[in-house]
Amino acid sequence: MNEEPFGPTATIAVFDDVADALAALNRLRYGLAAYLYTLSQKIVSTLSLGMQVGNLSINHIGLGLPEAPMGGVRDSGSGLEGGAETLDPYMITRFVAQKVA
Repeated sequence: MNEEPFGPTATIAVFDDVADALAALNRLRYGLAAYLYTLSQKIVSTLSLGMQVGNLSINHIGLGLPEAPMGGVRDSGSGLEGGAETLDPYMITRFVAQKVA
């Protein structure tokens, strides 16, 4: 678990301590997506706030929806794909107001 795989790969790691899990998650320079499975809302709160990933799926595999932005952090890319945010780099936003007599 030191490289960023692209393909049908699943790695599973079990931790006894939330702090150790968070340290392991954030030790690499990659951060595209992560999947978290737990029954503890406390663990969800702690890890979801501390994980340095662009996309996090908790207790399901529901990432990659067309209407949701998809992008990573750090060396896992820049920018977003999917969702309205995809178009932001290509847009020039303007505001035009006209009084109609």
